[in-house]
Amino acid sequence: MLRTLFRPMRADADGTPACGPTVRTLGVRDEDLEPPGADPVEPGMGGMFVSADDPGGLAPHRLPRELGGFGKDPLFRIDEASLVSFLQFRSDGPHVGTHGVVEPIATTALRAFQEALCNTRPAWTRR
Repeated sequence: MLRTLFRPMRADADGTPACGPTVRTLGVRDEDLEPPGADPVEPGMGGMFVSADDPGGLAPHRLPRELGGFGKDPLFRIDEASLVSFLQFRSDGPHVGTHGVVEPIATTALRAFQEALCNTRPAWTRR
């Protein structure tokens, strides 16, 4: 079953998510990988955090105000089918089913992983 993935992110001037290696952009932080800053990155080592199917699965400090949280970034969504063939969604963490990461499907350099995430910009829409 394909999922709808949600992530609050800063928007660029064109309305698409801003790219970068932060929790507020379209990208992955070093500390979101295990071990931190891993390069190359393999499936199962972590990735960019998202909430699957229900944005209510986001932490209150990340959930936008209009959805009952106190986050300051707009909420974006992408259909799992829109992830490029290089990326995949993997459910993880204490809230398996609603929380997960977008990660590479095969071992790849960290820079290439970041570029692949950024290349999904046009597929993300504001909720």
